[in-house]
Amino acid sequence: MNDFLRYRRERLPMPLVLSVAALLTVAATAVSERVRAADVVWNVALAGLLMIQFRLWDDLNDIDKDRIDHPDRVLCRLVSHSHFRFVLAILFIINSVALSLSKSPQSATVFVVLNVVFLLWYSVLRGYFNAFLHVHLVLTKYPVFAFLIADEPTSKNKTSVVLMMVVVYGGACIYEYLHNRHARK
Repeated sequence: MNDFLRYRRERLPMPLVLSVAALLTVAATAVSERVRAADVVWNVALAGLLMIQFRLWDDLNDIDKDRIDHPDRVLCRLVSHSHFRFVLAILFIINSVALSLSKSPQSATVFVVLNVVFLLWYSVLRGYFNAFLHVHLVLTKYPVFAFLIADEPTSKNKTSVVLMMVVVYGGACIYEYLHNRHARK
């Protein structure tokens, strides 16, 4: 359990997770049919769980690279990652059930498709493409998260939904650029 806590502190600082989850919820709310306080709280929690699942998945797939670039990271220092992979599977199940029960059936379908795309990317396709494409593919998850947590997003004006997703993607790109620039200094 200590490994999980160290990993969470290192890679999932709660102020950052909650801030991004709140921003995704604001974006999702802009294209939602109805907005209730309970929905907002639930959407922040759901966005946070989605972020945790995909951060862990990305980190597990970056271990070989991170052992060179960031050897001090928790996952890089561990011999076995099976318990982290188990947690990843549990997060997938939790997120699947949560989306199925609280959102539209199409949200659950989009979530499964997103997971299949990332599974194909990490297991087969990633080795054929450069780091630039990898970063941008990984960033596409954020607008998809906002779409997933929105209430009935496709019943609204499709242009609004696409615009919301473009804005979220743009924000993720800006954050990634600034974060990487800061990390290089």
